[in-house]
Amino acid sequence: MSNTTKLAGIITGILGVTEKELRDDRKVGEIPNWDSFNNLQIITSVEEAFGVHFTTDEIINAATYGDVKRLLEKHGVKMD
Repeated sequence: MSNTTKLAGIITGILGVTEKELRDDRKVGEIPNWDSFNNLQIITSVEEAFGVHFTTDEIINAATYGDVKRLLEKHGVKMD
């Protein structure tokens, strides 16, 4: 399984949306059910699944689905 597929699976599982609804340029607030509570669940699940830890600033500044992917790359996770 690719890391992109793994990330999408985490997010779609928490939000109850389809992978089609996840686009790199789509802001977090534009994706159904991506509110502050679910954001916390997503960040925690992503950190655990990929063995990374995001700073508070990184979490606050992640405004799009693409930003989350770039954060993972910044922490050494290859997004394929």
